[in-house]
Amino acid sequence: MVNNMEKQQIIQLLHENGLKATLQRQIICEYLFNTDEHPTAEQIMQKISEKYPTISIATIYSTLKNLKEKKIIHELEFSNKLPSHFEPNTNPHINIICPKCHDILDFESETFTKFWKLIVQEINRSPERHVIDIYALCEKCQVKK
Repeated sequence: MVNNMEKQQIIQLLHENGLKATLQRQIICEYLFNTDEHPTAEQIMQKISEKYPTISIATIYSTLKNLKEKKIIHELEFSNKLPSHFEPNTNPHINIICPKCHDILDFESETFTKFWKLIVQEINRSPERHVIDIYALCEKCQVKK
């Protein structure tokens, strides 16, 4: 999982993937790679505009598109007309999504890792990405119920 990245690591990651390490990209990546959330572009804008009000939503969308094309992040797209969410965790894992508040939590386990390796062997292909979602009420929504 790519998380808790420092500025120099972000610059190196961008350069290794053929992307210029512009200040705007660094700021967007710094937020994205240092949160446990799966933010939308609008949520990223909201968070970083407090400190960097000159970054535009177009720059955020462009940066997310470039990061997605380079397979540095995944875009989580939902069919129920929710906006796309983005996450830097490109390792095989399960997203647990609350159907009420739409909170997304990464779930990783040794059992799933073993299961994933078996599936990859059986399909005899190298997956470009995976999407495994489980919809279950989060702890906050369970308490409210």
